[in-house]
Order: sequence, then C-alpha cells, then structure tokens
Amino acid sequence: MVFPSHSTHTLQPLDVSIFGPLSSYYSSELSRQQQRSHGLLPVVKADFYGLFKSAYASSFTAANIMAAFEATGIWPIDRTPVTTKFNYTTPPEQIDQIGSSHLSPADWKRTQRLLEQVVKDNNDVLVRKLTGAIHRASVQNKLLQLENEGSLTSLNTKNKRTKRGRRLPLNKQEAREKREIDKLVREKEKAEKAAKRELEKQQKNSEKALQTSQKGKRKASKALPKPKKRQKRSSRGGPRGGRSDEPMGAPSPTPARVTQSGRSVNLPSKFR
Repeated sequence: MVFPSHSTHTLQPLDVSIFGPLSSYYSSELSRQQQRSHGLLPVVKADFYGLFKSAYASSFTAANIMAAFEATGIWPIDRTPVTTKFNYTTPPEQIDQIGSSHLSPADWKRTQRLLEQVVKDNNDVLVRKLTGAIHRASVQNKLLQLENEGSLTSLNTKNKRTKRGRRLPLNKQEAREKREIDKLVREKEKAEKAAKRELEKQQKNSEKALQTSQKGKRKASKALPKPKKRQKRSSRGGPRGGRSDEPMGAPSPTPARVTQSGRSVNLPSKFR
C-alpha cells in the first residue's frame, strides 16, 4: 500500500487510530510504575519491554485496527471520512474582519482586489509599485508573526526542560542512615587526601635533602686548591739548553774585568 507524500497523518491507519492510544497507554504504564516505586526508582532500559508490552497489548486490538481502516476510508472504501477533514470554514472572527472596513496586513489578496477595482489602469507603473509594496509588507508581516510564534514555542520548551522534579521525602530513619553513610564517605576521602599530601611532602623533603647533599659535595670539591706547576726557564747568559736555578727576574752578576796577563781589575764603583 502506497500513500501520497505528506499525507500519512491522514491516510495511514497507524497514525490515525493506533499510535495515539499506544502513546497514552505507555504514559499510563510509566505513571503506574512511578506510583508503585514511590518515585524512588528510575526507569531504566530493562524496564522498557515490560511497560511497552502492556501498552502494545492494550492499543493493538482488533477493534482499534478495524476502526483505523474505517477512519481512513480504506475499508469499507469511502472517501468521506478523509474529505470532511479538509472542509475549511471561515471562523467568525475572520468573517467579521473581512466584512469590516479594516484590512489586516496579512489579507493582501483582498487589498489587491480592492486596488484593482478602484484603479482601472492596472498597467500603470505607480500601480504596480503600490501592489508590490503591499505584497512585500504582507509577506514581511507574516514572516515576523511566524518567527515570534517559533521563538515563544522554543522558550516554552526550554523552560519545561530546565524544570526538575522534586525528590520524594524519605522517612527519618532512612534520612539519618543516608547522612551517616555520606559522612563516612567524606571522612574516608578526607583521610585519603591527607595521607596523599603527607606522602608527597615526605617525597619532596627526601628529594630536597638529596639535592642539598649533592650540592655540598660539589662545593667541597671546588674548594680544594689545585697544585701549581713549576715553570722552567733558561738563564740569559747560560749555555744553550742549560738550566738556571736563580729565581726569575733576579739581576745577573757583573762580569769581572781581567787583564791580558790574567789579573783581575777592580773598577771603582762609579765606573761600574
């Protein structure tokens, strides 16, 4: 069976007479489940099949299925149930608006018809401009109206989602036990955190002591004086390659004056 596009909400039996009761029965099963558990147990995936099975058995009955085919005109074949849904009747408020002299911005077709009746020359440039302006104003007004409606719907949906249900109050004994359990859990967590902080502190102290000892050893090794190497130099007047035991920078002795016969000559101090 093939249905035209965008018509299943009117022609498909499931959409018309089955899915609505199924949703209602499933909501009822959820409410009964919450009442039985006094709101203390959440609905999990394991509970879905049992709840859905009861709702399915209550909605998919032979009477509902036959009524669905009859409501869509499939059997017995009759198009009246479908066509009556599209018989449009103008609401009384809209009739009053049309009958009055006031024209709403959305009623641009009626405005255009009145303009055509008043102005005989429809090919005039000014008439065409006026018609286009009326049409644009009507379209903009309709778009703004739809945008406002969508914004209000979104706001209402958001407000509904942010509301949280209140938990049912427990009796005094259960509340006391819950507080004691929470207190024990908090104390245990606090003790674990304190032990962890103490362990980290000990590790930091040991690392700091090790670094201090290593730093002291490095300082002690740097404080030891290095042995100086003895510098070796040759004297100016000595033989080539000879060594001199005289300290560096000492003045060399004045050579003695000797005559040809081998006698030493002592010069006066002023001639030395």
